[in-house]
Amino acid sequence: MAQSSGTAATSVWNRRFLLLGSISVSFGLSTEMVFTIFPLYLAYLGFHLAEIGIISGTYTFCILIMRLSSGYLIDLYGRRSMALTGLACFVLGLIGYVCFPLPLVTVLLRLLQGIGMSLATVTFSTMAADLLPSERFAEGIGYFGLFSTIGSMFGSIFGLYLWENYPSARLFLLVGIFSGLAWLLTTRMNYEQGQEMKHRVHPEKIPLTNGMLGLFDAFFEKTALLPGMIMLLYAFPMGGLMTFLFPFATSLGVSGLTAIYATQAACLLFSRLQAAALAKRFGVKNTLTAGMLITTTALLLMAFATNKTILLLAAGFYGIGGGLCFPLLNIMAVEKAPSQRRGKANSTYMAASDLGASLGAFTLGFAATYIGYRGVFFFCCLVLLFDLLLMRFKLEQRQAKLL
Repeated sequence: MAQSSGTAATSVWNRRFLLLGSISVSFGLSTEMVFTIFPLYLAYLGFHLAEIGIISGTYTFCILIMRLSSGYLIDLYGRRSMALTGLACFVLGLIGYVCFPLPLVTVLLRLLQGIGMSLATVTFSTMAADLLPSERFAEGIGYFGLFSTIGSMFGSIFGLYLWENYPSARLFLLVGIFSGLAWLLTTRMNYEQGQEMKHRVHPEKIPLTNGMLGLFDAFFEKTALLPGMIMLLYAFPMGGLMTFLFPFATSLGVSGLTAIYATQAACLLFSRLQAAALAKRFGVKNTLTAGMLITTTALLLMAFATNKTILLLAAGFYGIGGGLCFPLLNIMAVEKAPSQRRGKANSTYMAASDLGASLGAFTLGFAATYIGYRGVFFFCCLVLLFDLLLMRFKLEQRQAKLL
């Protein structure tokens, strides 16, 4: 009996983890459907391309700012209450799109959704870190990432299909069903009241009267700074790739981008499943090195691409590299953080990822005017190689301090 109890205590696949995974899939479907539909909806309302770009940039900036404060709010007020608040903001935005189809109101509602999405996603990642046993933490974080990946993958495909066949603001009500389901399931996540969490999660109030140091402690977790810095550089090419993939493929005469996205997502799912086992066998540093080199290979293939076959191959490599790097950097960001500061650790890491992708989209957009798409992809390879050297140097430096 004792052995059985110990096995149950260290199991990843318990009721609460599966419930949290279901929430992540439902909300991932919602956010990715809206992400896909919303620019098309703005064009439907009569917005110009430049205006759509400004709104998208403002939304991303809103998410970035909210990421930084989400960790503080989560650690202060608790996981479930902040998750429910974030989901409520997101659902209110969906209802508002249907009830008030006015340009200014639509922009404000999208910003409200940015606040809700940021708060909810940081909270769900923090919940996963709370629930996972320390013995299987790395494995569990990898599995949790699969849930959001599945939701995002099907959300984008489903959203695009629906808009192409039924272009209407009422589609947001359908999205609201998935968000509402996530809200209802979150009401069942009451683990913070359980005996096992009483000594693990103690939300701390951090005084904001200690100058810059107090502000830093309130919104950042120092144990997440290194993985956050590595992630910022890794996400930089991703922002450019997502921005330029469609026009670059069009310039090559390639159609049917759904297959390219599906290939990338399928390889990402497969690679995520292997990440923790590979890190355990070969070490985190070596596994991250492999992931970054594979991602660099994907960008090189993009730079030399002349047809759809090469683009599909590049998408596969990009998915494999991301599947290795994303979960391992996420694990590095939260595994050393105190339980009462896990929210800040997650928000620090996610804010770095958002900032890297935003800087990539913004900077490479200007660069593409002068060096073209292929030049941009070559430049992204250099950024990743620099990130690789930085990662190896910092991790070796950290290991030397422990000896």
